[in-house]
Amino acid sequence: MGIFMGKIKTHFLVGLVFICLGIISVIIQKINTDIEIIALFANAFGTLSWAVVFTVIFSLIFSRLEKWKYITLIFSLIFCLGIEFLQLTNFSAAATKRYPALHYLLGASFDITDLPWYVVGIFIPWQILAKNDRGIK
Repeated sequence: MGIFMGKIKTHFLVGLVFICLGIISVIIQKINTDIEIIALFANAFGTLSWAVVFTVIFSLIFSRLEKWKYITLIFSLIFCLGIEFLQLTNFSAAATKRYPALHYLLGASFDITDLPWYVVGIFIPWQILAKNDRGIK
């Protein structure tokens, strides 16, 4: 049980750091995004934080499986990139119009510059969590 709690602590700390990035992103966007570089960083922080949150969630869900590292990586990539590509359809806009809070999950519009940030935001916590794995079964 102690090993599992250590794993949850690691997940919590990794998630918390990147959730803070997401909060910074929202604050920056509310204050001023007229300056292009600030808007770019705000968008990057937001994208990174979502990718990390979902990677941590998937890692917790699959942590008891033998191949959890690879399953987590695959699910995180499919989910995050899938949400971004879903923005190419009308579904995202229609859903956020009806339920405005979904904007935070589905985003507003497709942005190709988000794709590398998702990959980075998945890979960094995945590496940290995989290195801190203590063989929980």
